Formats: sequence, C-alpha cells, structure tokens
Amino acid sequence: MRPDKKNLSTLSAATLAVHGGNVTDATTGAVRTPLVMANSYLLPEDPATMDWSSPDGLVYTRNQGHNQVCLEKKLAALEGCEAAVVFATGVAALHSVFFSFLKAVTTSLSVILRIRLYGVFSRSFCLSVMALKPHLST
Repeated sequence: MRPDKKNLSTLSAATLAVHGGNVTDATTGAVRTPLVMANSYLLPEDPATMDWSSPDGLVYTRNQGHNQVCLEKKLAALEGCEAAVVFATGVAALHSVFFSFLKAVTTSLSVILRIRLYGVFSRSFCLSVMALKPHLST
C-alpha cells in the first residue's frame, strides 16, 4: 500500500513525525505548520457574545494558542490516538488529573495514588478529598 498523508495509519514512524498533525497554512500556503508568534487573537466586534470557555477558536494564549493546538495534533498523530493535551508545566498537568479524579471521588469510585508524589499535588488532593468526603482515609 502506498503511503497516504491523509491516512496516517499508512505512514512509517519517520514520515508520521514529519507529516502527522500538520495543517496547511491558509495565509502562506506552507505545508508544514508554521510557528505563530502571537499571544492574542482577533476578537469579534462584540466580545460579549463570545463563549470564553469554548475550546473552539483562539482568543488568548493562556487559554489556548495556535502552537499548542498544532503540537497536540502532532502528538495525537504520533501516538495514534484521537487527541492529546499539552500543558505549560508539570503542576498544570497534575492539576488536570487532580480535577478529573475529583469527580471519581465524589461519585464513590476508587482513586489510588502513589505514596511518592509531587508534594504540593498530594497535599492539595488529600485536603480536597477530605473536605469532600471526610470519612475517607488518605
């Protein structure tokens, strides 16, 4: 079978690393996703009509930036999965996992954590669990 950039499963790992997740730039026609040096983006005429929590569209790089979106697409393509998420720091990644687990804790599912875990994270998690479910042990 001939490799097809639109069908990622036909690509070798090396080709996937180069072409996977790329988006052709509409402005320049570049076939490799360019880096965008912007920290804010064009807002609609009336910003009050925006859904600021929507993942669609770029507003400000603290929410989501072009480079971040493209990196997530590239990582998802390399890993062969639907989506990937990247964070600016390890603590941001841990907090994402933390808030995902909070739903499990509040619905009586089990959550298992390693004893050796980043200190700030484990203290935050344990204090929050104890506030939500004081009968649980940590």
